[in-house]
Amino acid sequence: MAHWLNWRIGLSMRTAREHVRVARMLGATPLVSRAFERGEISYSKVRAISRVVTPENESYLLNIARSGTAHHLDRLVGLYRSRGGVARETEEAFERYRSRTVECRREDDGSVVIEARLPAELAAVVLRALAVAEAAARAEGRGSAEPLGTRRADALVNVAESFLANGAGERLGGERHEVYVHVDVAALAGADGGRCDVESESALAAETARRLACDGARVAVVENLRGEVLDVGRRTRSIPTPIERALRIRDDGCRFPGCTNRRFVDAHHVRHWIDGGETKLSNLILLCRHHHTLIHEGGFAVEATDHGFEFADPHGRILPRAYSPPPVESEPVEALRREHAVAGFTMNDVTLVPSWGGERMDYGAALEALLWRRAHGPPERYERFKPSALGAAA
Repeated sequence: MAHWLNWRIGLSMRTAREHVRVARMLGATPLVSRAFERGEISYSKVRAISRVVTPENESYLLNIARSGTAHHLDRLVGLYRSRGGVARETEEAFERYRSRTVECRREDDGSVVIEARLPAELAAVVLRALAVAEAAARAEGRGSAEPLGTRRADALVNVAESFLANGAGERLGGERHEVYVHVDVAALAGADGGRCDVESESALAAETARRLACDGARVAVVENLRGEVLDVGRRTRSIPTPIERALRIRDDGCRFPGCTNRRFVDAHHVRHWIDGGETKLSNLILLCRHHHTLIHEGGFAVEATDHGFEFADPHGRILPRAYSPPPVESEPVEALRREHAVAGFTMNDVTLVPSWGGERMDYGAALEALLWRRAHGPPERYERFKPSALGAAA
């Protein structure tokens, strides 16, 4: 759906995915949906609510949205997510992937601050590139006496200049980059527990490791119970180079319905090799990084059939290979106004204005109310937790 919006409506992929997530949330949250439909809360507020809303906290979050600003709601949601989040490991991994972002802002002195948020497996690639660029500068005798942050800043510029000079080149599968993921065989096969981390620092979901292992190189290591290495096997590629080249000729880019991405694609085992899947063309398919993540961590599925590959969404619905645009009225704005009039909606210059009067918000009280509802459900009487935390002492 996000690709369709990108294609037909002109939204960026990030904005399109966000719209789809919000739309799906609205179908399960009648109170928020009704307020949004009547123009009482903005899209920015609905987007923030969609990240954490449950039947237990829907009415409370809606009261916060009506009383405060989008900034109030964004900050409260951020605090709430840092205190628990979703329970399942794979869902958490997919949420970290969806929240990836790079923000830039210009300071008063003219300098630019660049902030990035990446899941561990993607951050490892960036940090490895910076380390390589930093090492190259040291080998040339440049910047060795500078602080670490300064050396990394120079390395970031060097990486960017190298990309601009050499273009968007990429290497095949397991040769693409050297980032080390450590995972126990049992965890890779789907069993609970076991080691699974990237660069021996950041923990990974087992399903993320399965995705990375689809076409990455692997080395078998035997350890004793104390973690001491007893034997190290040879480095082997999950997909031999001749098969991968044939795969790229056959697929010529991502095979997910509607996707036109032809660069930076992964080879995906339809049946994973750890589960006995064979490394042959009939069991392999090319997917871009985003859709490969959807298949592993996002709940989507792909199967090989007699007629090619078939994709299904997390609800088991088969995805069509092409989408037809819906009919559009010749005067869509007037049609929307007529619908509003029939439904009794009155939208004017004050419909969207919150009741906030400029006072400080007590985020501690609001967060406590959300955590209480998550643990106990919506209270019958909650004098202690007012519908709005605005106006309380900071």
